[in-house]
Amino acid sequence: MKLLLLITLLFSSVLAQEINLDRPYSLKTPQSQSLLQALHQQSAGDNLESHFPRRNSLWRPNLPINSMFSWHDDKSLLAISPVQGYNFLGSERLADTVNALEGGMVLRGYRDSVEFWLDARIYNEDHRASYPRSWDREFLEIQDSAINGALSYTSYARYRGNLSIHFDWARLSMGRDAAHWGPAWKHALVFNQNAIPFPQASLETQIGPLTVKTLYGDLNIGGHSMSNLNTRDRNLYAHRYELKLGSNVLLGISEATIVDSISAPILFVPIVPLFMHKGQMSEDYNNGLLGLDLAFRLPGWGRIYGEFMLDDMESPISLWENSTIEAKWGGTVGLHLIHDWDYLQLGWISEYARVEPYVYTHFKPNTAQVAHQGQPLGAPLGPNSQAIETMFYGYWKEKIQISLSSSWHWKGTDYGSALNDTTPVYDHHSTPKYFIKDAPMQWALSPRLAYIGTYLHGEAEITFGTRRRFATRIGLSW
Repeated sequence: MKLLLLITLLFSSVLAQEINLDRPYSLKTPQSQSLLQALHQQSAGDNLESHFPRRNSLWRPNLPINSMFSWHDDKSLLAISPVQGYNFLGSERLADTVNALEGGMVLRGYRDSVEFWLDARIYNEDHRASYPRSWDREFLEIQDSAINGALSYTSYARYRGNLSIHFDWARLSMGRDAAHWGPAWKHALVFNQNAIPFPQASLETQIGPLTVKTLYGDLNIGGHSMSNLNTRDRNLYAHRYELKLGSNVLLGISEATIVDSISAPILFVPIVPLFMHKGQMSEDYNNGLLGLDLAFRLPGWGRIYGEFMLDDMESPISLWENSTIEAKWGGTVGLHLIHDWDYLQLGWISEYARVEPYVYTHFKPNTAQVAHQGQPLGAPLGPNSQAIETMFYGYWKEKIQISLSSSWHWKGTDYGSALNDTTPVYDHHSTPKYFIKDAPMQWALSPRLAYIGTYLHGEAEITFGTRRRFATRIGLSW
């Protein structure tokens, strides 16, 4: 074990992450392009878009060269790569030390107009804590080990995948992943990469400067695999509209409706305005968000962006006064600067986000909250929160990555700060709200180093601050 830990430290990498890292949680290894890298490429290139992960066919000319098995002809490709890894995590937030071994397979390919990929892995974990919690927040199973009599913890359902069909007029996709809509890096407000992946289907088309994406998601209510709450349906319907106002300005609109216990398939149709149709359904069984974002790019230099999200309001006056719980909104602004040389890419990004109390909540607990398995679909801190994020980063020959990130955030403790805090049915206009009242500041400073090779990849990150943490990972793939 000492030798394995030493090797891990030498080839270190992070997989398990808390709130202040770039590509959170399970299956987001260096083998997958991070959101930050995608945003950097947009700032340096000529294509501006604000929905991620981006599904396209640009990878087809660059066929996998390190797959254990691959086969292709003029119309099809199949590539299979086994993957293995070791993760070590120590976290004050979890009050735990986790050793996790993983093994699985990455499958990808295409046949004519059909493309597919699958990353599926099983984790076997040992925890020091007597009552361990899942470090990636997905379901955790506890089983007795017949070998040594101790407890071993095996995590199931760790997979992300996608199957897409290209038509002349649209792209239809089905799979399991976390969506990220809008130009923000850490604090996209409607859909955020920080969410737990969920099963989904989407349809995307483009008409001149307008891109339209409609999405359906199957959400779990409870955060435990044995919860009876997950026997009840929670359906998600969402639309994303992006309008290019020239080559360097992008205007986006995101809307989402969460429906509890009933189905409304008409909401998948992209011309149906969700914020209007939700008024035609039972108010106790649906919840909705409407977001507006704008990104302005200075080609080769960076981006300036912002997003405003509205959960509910009684009137524009109540939103302006912002004194009662009827004004439920969130906002994010950010600045991203970059500079590229032949082999070196550098960047600096800074972001501020504010989410008011009662955002993402509903009239009854465990019904139409904007959440999956008890975690927000949008801003990772949830309602009644404020955050400032900054990161300096660099990529050398796309193999060595280094970054230094800092985070300051405040999370309220008053009623209205948790997803299951219920919104009063009556007297919205007279119930006051208190934004992060007496909330302590949490801060973190995190240096990170990563190496990404053809077969070997590894990272390490250490976090200083209010909640200290250390995470390291080494991975192999063929």
